Amino acid sequence: MRIAVIGPYGLPPLYGGIERHSAEIYSRLVAQGHQVTLYSRSSYSNFSGNYRGINVIRMPVVHARGWESVFYAPMSTIHALATGPYDVFHYHSLPSSSYAWLPRVFGKRVATTVHSIDWKHPRWGRIARSLLHVSELSAVSFPNIVIAVSEAVRDDLLSRHPGRHIVVIPNGVGPATEPEPPTVLSGMGYEPFTYVLYVGRLVSEKGAHVLIEASHALPDVEVALVGGSRYSDKYIYGLKNAAGPNVRFLGFRYEEELSALYRNALAVVVPSLEEGFSLTAIEAMSFGRPVIASDIPVLRERLGDRGFYFQRGNAAGLVEAIKRVRAEPELAAKAGASGKVIALRDYGWDRIATMTLDALAATGKNN
Repeated sequence: MRIAVIGPYGLPPLYGGIERHSAEIYSRLVAQGHQVTLYSRSSYSNFSGNYRGINVIRMPVVHARGWESVFYAPMSTIHALATGPYDVFHYHSLPSSSYAWLPRVFGKRVATTVHSIDWKHPRWGRIARSLLHVSELSAVSFPNIVIAVSEAVRDDLLSRHPGRHIVVIPNGVGPATEPEPPTVLSGMGYEPFTYVLYVGRLVSEKGAHVLIEASHALPDVEVALVGGSRYSDKYIYGLKNAAGPNVRFLGFRYEEELSALYRNALAVVVPSLEEGFSLTAIEAMSFGRPVIASDIPVLRERLGDRGFYFQRGNAAGLVEAIKRVRAEPELAAKAGASGKVIALRDYGWDRIATMTLDALAATGKNN
């Protein structure tokens, strides 16, 4: 099968769940003999060429928030149509799926994966939200098959588009790894189980500001924030201005450093206001760490009764949840151990890649 992938920012994955998702899934499809071309954005990295068997084509984009996909998605689609042939066009995200109709005009098979309901994100203004509503309609109307990364996303889509056939294929995690040398963690200035960890993009819908607010009530708990973003400088500036001395912004961390931070965290905090899946929650579970999360449906879906929940956006509730994890270490350890079993059993990338391949193959059966 020859697959054109449109929507991810790029490879190698520097940040972002969609990019991790793409690297892990498509490299496995390539290993099974399929051909995958992924269209990346020039704003993400300078890389083009072969990455783990995936052919990465770097497309020029307008470097402005909200405008990238306006040019990137149609240019990538036209390039793929002109240079193929591809058996399947696989779109990711609502903005890129606005153009899912174009390959269908030429008789091509199309799949789209909806990672989140973008128009609900608080950073978008009225006009952008209106355009994202149109993107959602395209994403569920034109593809041969629609994939949602969680039951919560599927149910949300079906509430507005009843009768659509939407399959759920979650994100995944890698296999368990051996512990890192202690110097990896100490080299970043941390001791085991003395800090809570946030991993993700620093954008408003991810709720890092809720954790910053909560940190003022817990001066003896260190807060490690891993991540960054593009086009959110104003938001990040506000976070740094509001942060106390117990908060550190670590930027992007990879490989051993990120694993060490996960493995040795007192707890991992996922304070999202809106979320499509939360790869961070699953990764934390895979390391056996307790997860403190806002009580939105998708996080309850991921964590079940293993999560320590607080009301969405409520910093005082987050403070109490962190205090509970500290006060009840046995309960926290039990929740972490249970989560690890679930994560490694149900969310392995090999299993997720097989589910994705089956879905792409099914595009030939669905008109």
